[in-house]
Amino acid sequence: MKHLLKVVGITLVACFAVMMVFYCIGVYGPRLEEYLMEKKGEKILKIFSDRQIAYETAAKQDYFGGKTPEETIALYRKALVAGNIEQASKYSRVDLQEKKIANLKQALKENGNLDYSITYVDSVLKNSKKGCNSVGDGCAYSYDFWLSSGKPVLDSERSKIASSSEQVVGSKLLDLNLNPYTKVWKFVF
Repeated sequence: MKHLLKVVGITLVACFAVMMVFYCIGVYGPRLEEYLMEKKGEKILKIFSDRQIAYETAAKQDYFGGKTPEETIALYRKALVAGNIEQASKYSRVDLQEKKIANLKQALKENGNLDYSITYVDSVLKNSKKGCNSVGDGCAYSYDFWLSSGKPVLDSERSKIASSSEQVVGSKLLDLNLNPYTKVWKFVF
């Protein structure tokens, strides 16, 4: 009998403990969830803040680029012609340079040279119109083209395409921003 009372007592205590846990979860759960979400938000803000500080620190020391968008494009093209992808990547914004190196390495691996990148820059400069924002810290060179029978046709030549079913629109773009700290122009790609 003592053994049975002991088992019943332990069972009742265990049930009471489980009920208390559920009660506490019900009462304090929303507050706990709110607290955890707040801590997660603080952590995300800290990560963002740290990244922003790192970007600004690097941007303040970044003097690779020209005093004009055209000068930066010329420096970039010169680095491409020399096959110097590390130098070419330095004309991109500091937070984009690693991605630029990876893209140029991939182009070099696939083609054995950087001719496509050089041709792309030459094509944009030859066929585009420069447009800058009203603040004067962003400029883009862009043009649209269509493909007809597998050959690119510029916007100005588009009316000469015989069949509209052969048209596929595309565009080429060079986008640059002024580094506000060092006043050099940087690619934004």
